[in-house]
Amino acid sequence: MKDLAFYIKDDKSLWERMDYPNVGDVLLVEESYYDGIIEDLEKQKKQLAEVIARNLVAWDTSKDKREGLLPEVYLTNRSWYKRLTGEEYVFHKALKKFNIG
Repeated sequence: MKDLAFYIKDDKSLWERMDYPNVGDVLLVEESYYDGIIEDLEKQKKQLAEVIARNLVAWDTSKDKREGLLPEVYLTNRSWYKRLTGEEYVFHKALKKFNIG
């Protein structure tokens, strides 16, 4: 996604330059272009939520809490899990939701 400008320039059907009075040149992009970006972001969000869930499950099943994730990382992961999934982390729900184990 870092090369977004490159793709806009290559695909002439997605953009059009217009000159607006008192504004200058404006680049207009079709809405459908953003649909793909949103889909990509949603996919990445789900993947990140799964990684965090796996980290939390690993911590919860670890016999030795002195190794692996630090407690503050565990708490940060719980916070991110809620932001990404919209729900509190619960061990058995995360197992089922992400098909872990």
